Amino acid sequence: MLANLKDLRKEFGLSQKQMAEKLSISQQTYSDYEKGKTEPTIDTLIKISEFFKVSIEYLLGLEDDFGIRVDSKELIKRPDYDITDKQLTDFMKLFKVMTEVQKAQVLGFVIGMLENAGVNVKAVLGY
Repeated sequence: MLANLKDLRKEFGLSQKQMAEKLSISQQTYSDYEKGKTEPTIDTLIKISEFFKVSIEYLLGLEDDFGIRVDSKELIKRPDYDITDKQLTDFMKLFKVMTEVQKAQVLGFVIGMLENAGVNVKAVLGY
């Protein structure tokens, strides 16, 4: 879910229709992004980030207004960060086209993030 999208749009004085036009998507699709019904593609997420001149992490609610990372332990507690079937499918599609080095980097990042949050990764993976 894009945590700050609606606030940013209003801050810029734009309607959903105007934002949708800027992103070359339908107003309904944009509205669904704000409501958390659907997630934008990576390309659209980048466009939104560049348009508002904010980080993708900020859009996702992983950084606050000052660019400070939100405590990952708090994210794990929040039910709205459960992965949807679509997100899992999208991730798997992206993972399949990555090089072995990219796959290792992504897995390393995820494992490091979870370990920093106090998650026993080995137990989760059954090692």
